[in-house]
Amino acid sequence: MSIFEAGGTRGLVLEGAYKALLAIPPTSVESERAFSAAGYLCSKIRSRMADKTLDTLCFLRSYFQNHA
Repeated sequence: MSIFEAGGTRGLVLEGAYKALLAIPPTSVESERAFSAAGYLCSKIRSRMADKTLDTLCFLRSYFQNHA
């Protein structure tokens, strides 16, 4: 990390990894919201729902909340 801060040269792969690490949010709020939404959608009654179906429903719920 000191090489980055000092302005030294970086390899292409190392630069990509560095940018990817900077994109990770420092909190877990988004993931907690996703688990909460999935908990509302997947109840005991709907426990046989496929993972892909649950993922799609969570996406649609998020999309319509953000674009309403």
